[in-house]
Amino acid sequence: MPIGLLCGLARPFLQTWLGRSFADLAPLAWLLIGPLCINLAILPLFSVQLALNKVRWPGIVSLAMGAGNLALAIILAGPMNLGIYGVAAAGAITLTSKNAIYTPIYTAGILGRRLTAFFGAMMPSVVATALVAGAATALSSVTDLASWPRLLCACIAVTVPYVPLAYFLLISGEERQTIRSLVFQRTNSRA
Repeated sequence: MPIGLLCGLARPFLQTWLGRSFADLAPLAWLLIGPLCINLAILPLFSVQLALNKVRWPGIVSLAMGAGNLALAIILAGPMNLGIYGVAAAGAITLTSKNAIYTPIYTAGILGRRLTAFFGAMMPSVVATALVAGAATALSSVTDLASWPRLLCACIAVTVPYVPLAYFLLISGEERQTIRSLVFQRTNSRA
């Protein structure tokens, strides 16, 4: 949800925070923030690699992707004249491709699971981010949100329908049970 809100409200957020001259950098915010829905979703897989002491190949791949990132950034920013957008795109492409393709496959392999085992788990994050970003973008295109109170109202307007949708459609029954037990446990401890 935060990633989708920051992407969808990037233009009014930048305008409110930094001024009108920065509002045109909203696409850059999308390039920098949008891929986090994948890059953060796979963080638990790094813990598996670390716990099993299987970090050599991920380190080698990260080093290679870092070199690829540098080369791609030079090409996109220089000869292709994309400037700062080229640098951001290079980072998004290399890190996200490593995290969306290599990391799930490698982790599934070291766990002895089918190689596509973790791909489905990334999809709810991507879908939820796209829905929130789309709703926030639509909202910002029909009304001027360039003030802190209006941005807050827009965040609430997108969040209120998102929370029940996410609760019933994006998380598993086991996750819903965990949430209920945490909420009721805290409620009972206060009584």
